[in-house]
Parts: sequence; C-alpha cells; structure tokens
Amino acid sequence: MKRKWGILVYFLCLTLAFFARKPLVQAMTVMSDRTLNGTYIVIDAGHGGNDPGARVDGQDEDEINLDLSKKLAVILEKAGATVELIRSDDYDLADENANNIKRSDMKHRADVINQNHVTLFVSIHCNTSADQRCSGSQVYYRKEDENSRKLADQIQHRLKDITESNYIPASADFYLLNETETLGVLVEAGFMTNSKDLNKLQDENYRANLAYAIYLGIHDFLEILL
Repeated sequence: MKRKWGILVYFLCLTLAFFARKPLVQAMTVMSDRTLNGTYIVIDAGHGGNDPGARVDGQDEDEINLDLSKKLAVILEKAGATVELIRSDDYDLADENANNIKRSDMKHRADVINQNHVTLFVSIHCNTSADQRCSGSQVYYRKEDENSRKLADQIQHRLKDITESNYIPASADFYLLNETETLGVLVEAGFMTNSKDLNKLQDENYRANLAYAIYLGIHDFLEILL
C-alpha cells in the first residue's frame, strides 16, 4: 500500500514539474524541429537607451520588449533559424551626435532589416491606450503587402490563445513597416495601461509563452509559403 502511494506521489510531482516548466518543455520540443533551417530572422526589441517607450507604474516598456525578444531568439535558433537581435541590451542605435536621436535610431534599425539576406523581421512592442479596458495582443502588417498580412494573421492566431485578444491584424503607419522592404510585422504584446495585461507582461513565464506563440506563427506562415 505504501509503495502504491509512493508511486502516485512520484507521478504527481512529475506532472507538477512539467506544467511549472512548460516553456522549457516547449523549447526542447522545438529542438527536434529544424524547419526554419536556412532562414535569417531579425528581431527588433522596440525602444531602448534614450527611449524607454511607455512607462506605467514604474515599468518601462523597453525592458519587456527586450526580454521577450531574447526569449523568441532562443526558440527560433533552436528551430534552425539564424537570428539577429537589433539590440541585445538597454541602448539605442542613434548616431552619437545625431540632431534627431529617434530618427537616427530608427534609420539604423531599418538598415539592419533591409539587408539582402534577411528572410523576415519581427518588431516587438507593448501597447498603451487612454481606455484602460483595452487588452490583448495585436499584430500590424505593411499596407498592401499580402505576405506581411498573412504573417500577421498567423502570429495573431497563435497569440490569441495566450492573450485572449479580440483584435485582428491591422495595417498601420509604423516607421519600420513603411521604411523597409523586407517582409515583416510589428507585434504589440499587450496593453501596459491595462492592469491585468501589465501583470502578465511582467511575468517571465508568460513572456516565454508569448515568445513560443510568436515562433509558432512564424513557423505556420513559412510552412504555408514554402
């Protein structure tokens, strides 16, 4: 009888450990799937350096963007992609003596994205709104770019399972979408002005799940394209 209970407790512990480390299990699963071999993906962690992005309750957007971008990079590399992070720490890309720091920063980001060997790019951000009820993720695509729209559709579909978003992909006049020719999208991971979203975005495990969902969207798109 004691042996039976011991076995039950052992398997219960294994189950709890599995769910507690779900993102790690997901990443390990990706290791056996090299379907992104040959792709070169640029990840832009929005803001940084002189521009922290949105700041809500002491939380800077650029910190969330960077951690989420790094988590996505790890997963994409496990799947066989070559990944370039536009920034890997808290800095911007503006020229030292730039008259307009923001414009200089964005131009250099666009230059990285426009390299001929880049397959696609993803720019990671967090959203804000005067209406604190707004919540969930939304993916933006380049106007009149069918592949960009399809990529946004696939990523939004995967993110919806995590963020419970009611939004659909939309086109928008974002600099990196307008001033680049490379296939890409901009991901708003959630609303920092919504208390529930902000609490989740500050959770490392949640960010890991977001990263995995974005990877799945990219994977789904490339399978359709190829």
